[in-house]
Amino acid sequence: MKKGYLIIFFLSLFLRLFLAGLILFNFGEQGFIGKGDAVGQYLPLAKNFALGKGFTLDGVTPYAYKAPGYPLYLAFFYKIFGVFWPALIVQIIFSASLAVFIFKIGEEIGLERKVSWIAAVLTATAPHLIYYSNFYVTESLFAFLFILGIWFFIRFLKEPNLKYALLSGVFLGLDTLTKVSVQYLPFVFLPFLIFLIWKTPRETRKKFILLFVVFFLVFIAVLAPLAIRNYKHFGTFNLNSQGVYLLYRYEGASIVFLRDKISFGEAERLARRELLEGTGLENTPEEQLVDLKYAPILFEKTLNLMKRNMSAVAKIELINILSFWTHNNYAYLLSIYKIIPSPSLEKPPAYLLAMADWRGIFNALKLTLANSYYSVALLSRLFWILVAFFGVLAFFFAVFGKRMTKEQKFFVFFLFLIVVYFNAVLFPLGFGGEARLRYHVEPFMFLLAGFGCIISFSMLSKKQIRKSNIKEIQ
Repeated sequence: MKKGYLIIFFLSLFLRLFLAGLILFNFGEQGFIGKGDAVGQYLPLAKNFALGKGFTLDGVTPYAYKAPGYPLYLAFFYKIFGVFWPALIVQIIFSASLAVFIFKIGEEIGLERKVSWIAAVLTATAPHLIYYSNFYVTESLFAFLFILGIWFFIRFLKEPNLKYALLSGVFLGLDTLTKVSVQYLPFVFLPFLIFLIWKTPRETRKKFILLFVVFFLVFIAVLAPLAIRNYKHFGTFNLNSQGVYLLYRYEGASIVFLRDKISFGEAERLARRELLEGTGLENTPEEQLVDLKYAPILFEKTLNLMKRNMSAVAKIELINILSFWTHNNYAYLLSIYKIIPSPSLEKPPAYLLAMADWRGIFNALKLTLANSYYSVALLSRLFWILVAFFGVLAFFFAVFGKRMTKEQKFFVFFLFLIVVYFNAVLFPLGFGGEARLRYHVEPFMFLLAGFGCIISFSMLSKKQIRKSNIKEIQ
């Protein structure tokens, strides 16, 4: 099996390094900076860490918008080499290893070998996983720590011992320091742990409970320094202000966009005025609103806006779910490098769908025949619809199927709930979500889809064989 791991790893590594070579050849080292987060936040934060100025953007003022994990990762390489690019090489290796780990997880939870191969090959070749590993963004490090944490936690569930409890707690804690969206995931684990405790023989039940307490305490201990630091500077144990700010910025604008049927740009301006009215923050520059001390005010105001517009919220979150499972940036990424032409639609399809602009949607569909951008977008959307379809089928097989072992059912349901959790934590983004944000769960989505696909075709084949046998008898 080691040969299979090597094949998958080197295929994955080759594709990522190949793209790195193309970027370097065409754009130089500057081409790897790409996203605005790198220039405006991650690289300056990393330099200040490396220079001993702490978690600050300007070298003086305590910072709490982004999580510190990725800047610390970059700072480690900057401190040693004086440049950032070695961090990119390592994160490319991290990204390449995702294909191996999803293969191992598939084996660990008892899925067929071909299911693991499907998930591993898709993870190795997935455009998002290849592309974003080549930029100074959190995705590769976050996904690597996450898949390690989940792998060790699965091993802990199968074989409760101190080593796996410690390792899963450490890696999921470090992952939360990279992106705080993981912070509530241990609570999603609780139903599974309660089920296992109930199934565990009484003589080993106490040990199992103690080990989970160890896991949870280790997870909390990893986060404690950041929480204490934020309490000292901002008066709150919240890990950062990004979630609340994005709720205010995108959910608020999305609600006003639907409610008033205006352009999204106008909705952003109107939502800002409406949400800041009476708070004393009306004249505060937008870049200062990310301060953690303003988070309680922004949260309360946005929550009240949501309560008054629940129908709009329901529509937004439905589109959010559809986007999470099926949206992708493939056409956009190809257009950046002039491989296909740029889009010509003034409004993205998600906006047209939200406004129930069926004529606009029909016109957009017609454009797919004339513009290769929309053809790629349509085909890639169809691919992800299939991934979503077979992934959801895997869930139904886990709940209702009779062709699976209890262990397979348990772990398929476990992985599906993890994916759903990360869909839920993106709800505050309104229409501001993008496919990049599911980077870390795409390997799990591929594993679920592979399982759903194999089970479906197996059932169809057996049904066809039975029909053939009946015809022969007749």
